[in-house]
Amino acid sequence: MRKAVAGAFLFAGLLIGTTGAGAADVEVDAGSAPEMSGWYLAVSGGLNKVFDLDYDADAGAPFDTDGDIEFNYGWRGGAAVGMYFSDNLRGEIEFAYSSTDADEVDGENADGSLNIFSVLAKIDLALGEFFGFWRPYVGVGAGFAHVNIDDIGGPAEADGSDTVFAAAIEGGSRFPLTDSVDLFTQTQLMLLGDIEGDVPAGSIDLDSPLVLSSSVGLRINF
Repeated sequence: MRKAVAGAFLFAGLLIGTTGAGAADVEVDAGSAPEMSGWYLAVSGGLNKVFDLDYDADAGAPFDTDGDIEFNYGWRGGAAVGMYFSDNLRGEIEFAYSSTDADEVDGENADGSLNIFSVLAKIDLALGEFFGFWRPYVGVGAGFAHVNIDDIGGPAEADGSDTVFAAAIEGGSRFPLTDSVDLFTQTQLMLLGDIEGDVPAGSIDLDSPLVLSSSVGLRINF
């Protein structure tokens, strides 16, 4: 799974690098980018999924020496400020928060949640215009995430917080509603670094969480 994710990041990076280099040679409909300052604000919300996590712990029931934690679906909210560099290339800073409840620890019902606040610097590349209204894009990003382990477990719980590196790939679609407002949908896959936390009389490490989110939002162009 990790090799597949790494390959996806590499592919997205190469795609943006090679396509962005020839951006000046690509003919894009004049309406595909706002005829304004180029700056925009975006807000979005949607669903969040943390894939099953492997962990290593040195003490504290119900956690074994190592095992896995399963999660339910959660929610995600985000905001971004960005700028169009050209008709098909834009960059933004994205701020997002998600909360995902734990479902099971080593097959046993569990309480608690994993809460993630992330800040990513991103580059998105438009892939053209289709049917006169559909404008898909792909992107990559990197930054950091502050992760809070909020009482995950049963009678004995994992807790604590950590700030780790974060990287993401994403794909989405832009649907202009007016000259200044776009509707967009976006799916993002974010990979985090290992997270350190605490369990009773010991510590716990969560191995590189992989977070999938799907959102819908509005982008306001200035």
